[in-house]
Amino acid sequence: MLIEFQALMQSLKKRDFSQVYFLSGEEPYYIDIVSDYIENEVLNEGEKSFNQTVFYGKEVDCLTVLSAAKRYPMMSDYQVVIVKEAQNMRELMSRPDEDEDENELRIADTAPKKGVTHPLVSYLKDPQKQTILVFCFKYKTLDKRSALSKEILKYATVFESNKVRDYNLSKWIVEYASSINYKLSTHSASMIGELVGQDLSRIVNEISKLIITLPPGSEITADHINNNLGSSKDFNIFELQNALLKRDYLKTMKIAQYFAQNPKEHPAQMNIGALNVFFNKLLALHFLPDKSKTYTVLGNLPPHVVKDFETGLKFYTLARIKYIFNELRAFDLKIKGVESGKTTETELFKEFLFKVLH
Repeated sequence: MLIEFQALMQSLKKRDFSQVYFLSGEEPYYIDIVSDYIENEVLNEGEKSFNQTVFYGKEVDCLTVLSAAKRYPMMSDYQVVIVKEAQNMRELMSRPDEDEDENELRIADTAPKKGVTHPLVSYLKDPQKQTILVFCFKYKTLDKRSALSKEILKYATVFESNKVRDYNLSKWIVEYASSINYKLSTHSASMIGELVGQDLSRIVNEISKLIITLPPGSEITADHINNNLGSSKDFNIFELQNALLKRDYLKTMKIAQYFAQNPKEHPAQMNIGALNVFFNKLLALHFLPDKSKTYTVLGNLPPHVVKDFETGLKFYTLARIKYIFNELRAFDLKIKGVESGKTTETELFKEFLFKVLH
């Protein structure tokens, strides 16, 4: 069954345990909180050496995990078996088709032989009552269409850790600060989100640094953030696209510089491909007869993102998009060494983005 985070944590603190937990989702922060609590709080230190086992998905198979789960605890009411990075277990994963969401966890429907029940299904139906078995699927969600996923939802306790949407991030930061007895204005929370990004674990870590010198009950001010936090954000191509839509030149150049400092994570060819798709979407929106049906081009994006695209259309006219495609081709050729001279890739990228915005 599906369970919300607060309800899950309350049941754990009451020691009302399920036999099997599936923790999945794109946001690892809550998965870590739950799995860390089970790992650190269910057993005392004396019990852990005999009754706690931690596996990693890349290094273990399903039968080994289930064999450990079927053991009985020694001198303890429970034993704990945790599988971290379980999304890497081959028996549980099948490769998604090209048209499927890459963030969706595809769980294999069948056992190795036709007609044989998957061993995990057999265990789910008759788990060891004194074992707490935990699977952690980070960055993925269960594909509820698969047969095995349906069995998991039927017999296990399932928690889905969803990303906090960017339009709710400031609210989340304010509420988190309040939960640890610190005050934070919406403006200051927005600054933290802008500097750090949407990774909740990083946000929590950065706030912990900010409050080292502040007594409980204090307010985390904008000056305190500027003086102590600095720019530590990991930018991505979507934030670059957002900055281009809003014609935010300073942020665009800041992201370009970050990409240049992290070429392995943000190679130029990947940026070119993503920007080509991005401007093709803007082009398609221009030719969309019914502007209320932007989802046919953009998909089901949040309303504020759709609004940004609609605002962007006023600047990115058909003539400008044509000009940008020409510059994009020229940029592609230059990073391949055609008439680039001694200009660095970073300089070429910044030059291209300057032309896009001017």
